Amino acid sequence: MEEKIYSLMAQAEDMQAHAEKLQNGAEKTFAGLPLAVEQAGQKIRSTGLLGALFVLSVGVVVSAVAVAGIWWGTSRLRDEAAELRSTIATLKQYAAEEQRTLQDLSAKTWRLELVEYREGGRGIILPKGLKFERAATLENGKTALIIKP
Repeated sequence: MEEKIYSLMAQAEDMQAHAEKLQNGAEKTFAGLPLAVEQAGQKIRSTGLLGALFVLSVGVVVSAVAVAGIWWGTSRLRDEAAELRSTIATLKQYAAEEQRTLQDLSAKTWRLELVEYREGGRGIILPKGLKFERAATLENGKTALIIKP
């Protein structure tokens, strides 16, 4: 019987040693648990950040494609606008030249207007402020009209 008791005591010591090993392993595992939780949280945040960066990158690419499309789509309008600006500048220059010509002709003709009537006659219209004084015959036989302001 003593042998059985020694045998049971040996088994009990083995069980106690095994229990101590399990407890030490559990303590090590539980000691590393906060670090594992922190690492898992960092991985989750990192994954979320990568997802957000991916969505942001896709948004930037889509925006760039949209801007490029709008730029390309409106390039014809910009070309037409530049052409119209050039035409406007040319027309303004032409109008300025015509205005100078009109001023020169007005100065040379005293703003007299020549008209043709439906009945076939012709006439001269004097500008406001000028009055017909008389007609005179020149040496070469032409008739001159004398006017006064």
